[in-house]
Amino acid sequence: MPPLHVALPCLLLAASFASRASAQELVLEARLGAPARSAEERQLLRATLRNRGERPLEILLPEHLGLVPFPAWELRDESGRVVKPEAPSFQSMWMLGLQGEVLKLAPGAEQSFDVETLVPPGRWTARCVLAQERAEVPWAKPNFETEMRPRPSLWTGRVESASVTFEVSAYRAPRLELALPERVALAGPCVATGSLLWPSAAGPRPARLALRVNLGSKARGSGTAYFAWNGAGWSASPELRYGAVPALEGERLPIALDLATALYEIERGSSTTKTLERLELGELLDDGWFYASVSGLDEHGTMRFHGELTSALEKAPSAAPSGLAIEVRASARGPRYLEFVLRNTGATPRRIPADLGVPQHLGFALRFAEDPKATHWSVISDADSNHLRGRRVDPPSLAVLPRSLSWSSRAFERTSAAPTEVLLAPGSELTRTLDLRAFVHDPQSELDRALLVQPIWSNRRVGLECAAEPQLTIGVLVGAELSLPAVAR
Repeated sequence: MPPLHVALPCLLLAASFASRASAQELVLEARLGAPARSAEERQLLRATLRNRGERPLEILLPEHLGLVPFPAWELRDESGRVVKPEAPSFQSMWMLGLQGEVLKLAPGAEQSFDVETLVPPGRWTARCVLAQERAEVPWAKPNFETEMRPRPSLWTGRVESASVTFEVSAYRAPRLELALPERVALAGPCVATGSLLWPSAAGPRPARLALRVNLGSKARGSGTAYFAWNGAGWSASPELRYGAVPALEGERLPIALDLATALYEIERGSSTTKTLERLELGELLDDGWFYASVSGLDEHGTMRFHGELTSALEKAPSAAPSGLAIEVRASARGPRYLEFVLRNTGATPRRIPADLGVPQHLGFALRFAEDPKATHWSVISDADSNHLRGRRVDPPSLAVLPRSLSWSSRAFERTSAAPTEVLLAPGSELTRTLDLRAFVHDPQSELDRALLVQPIWSNRRVGLECAAEPQLTIGVLVGAELSLPAVAR
């Protein structure tokens, strides 16, 4: 057998040559799939893969092809501005196995892939690139885990198309161009900035306008708020209100909207009993991705322009707010009654929501003492019913705080007669007694066992309607576990 140091360079050379040959077998072409359209319409981009080799090629295609752009496109105008087609928001299911599919391209065969994207006016040059570094495919496993699995027959390499040039004509209709920061913080600003373009071809601009904002997420639904021009800028309005719009700078009107300053109206309840709530941004949204749409309405209620944008809400403050403590203790009312206590342990007053159950401020984690990791109950909100209920969560985790470990019920909703905030003096406390049996479907078999109960308090409401000092305390408190012995029958 030849020495290893002689054979190895030959192997590397052969592998390198094979990789280059594999890449040269595949040709990528970029072109428009239809004549260039106006800026209001999506441009149709078409990429064609052609196998000019003598053997079949296996090409890895992405999951959700048709929604996810493939291959990668880049469009650049004469000023250097870049546009890259992006996948729209869509809902999908977690499917086990190969993520995507493998295209088998026979010698001499070709396959085209279309992408539609909005492109601003101007002269553009477009190209597309396909790169596959390793002969591996993504493989979906249970519990939302993935791994890369080898597939030796997969094409690897990099191919780039020649450029195609086209021109997009100017806008003919009003256009709202807004963007949010990639991430925003709870209790901080959430400012959408950009401009309203009103081209001369769109005709005269209305003298008075109002802005309607829909804000929400997949998990929590959406709420509606309004903004009106106040003479110096756009400010949140409790209702639809039209305001005189300032003069444009050329054809553009700069716009800035702080979405965190509005209260969002959302409908709750069943088809027979509906109520309207007005929630702050932090109350309406979970941590993570959210969307917003902004529409401009004239005085006849006609929508004249529309824009969509997305961002992500950072996790709520996880550090316990100073000067507050949450505790749970057994109640004298019965073996499965618990008393939750929120206490001001500091030296200064703290402003907090007035009722521990209003809205979604108090929660608890419930585990079985003999096997605390096996089963975990948490209290969640049931917005469409008049009762509280529990949910089994495996494995137990406090990482989902504060939303999934809190409750909301009509019995705890705010009323006009009750204050929504209270000033908790040093040493003072708020208490609520609850019967655990109200949260479990089979109380006797479940709750007779020895239990571990952990109290949780959270607040995501800043207090936009309250100008008093000090401001509302936001954050999350997690108290110590209470051990409850088994109930003898």
